[in-house]
Amino acid sequence: MAVKANKKGTDYSLTTLTYRGQDFSVKRTPGAENTGPAADYIVMLEAQLEKCYTALIADSVGAVCPASQKAAIKASQAYIANAQPSWNLKPYRAELAFYEAEDARRQRAAGAPAK
Repeated sequence: MAVKANKKGTDYSLTTLTYRGQDFSVKRTPGAENTGPAADYIVMLEAQLEKCYTALIADSVGAVCPASQKAAIKASQAYIANAQPSWNLKPYRAELAFYEAEDARRQRAAGAPAK
């Protein structure tokens, strides 16, 4: 686990994971470090991304991140960007992009058109 600092100097945990030979990072913020006007939305965002991760490792063919979950993740990101603009959202966006790519790969493998 690598510990980095965001623009305000708050520590957060950035962990690199591997799935099907591809590395991707997940950012999870310790509760004591999660302060500010968007703290509740950061908790919700990380919980939604954790659900995607759980689906990723639980099943190799099912959906990783359904459309309704993606919408909730993107809504949380938008709120955080406005309420707490110094918060680094790049790791969350990269993690979601990884799940979206895996969803598309699974759909292709099943013969369904990618959405």
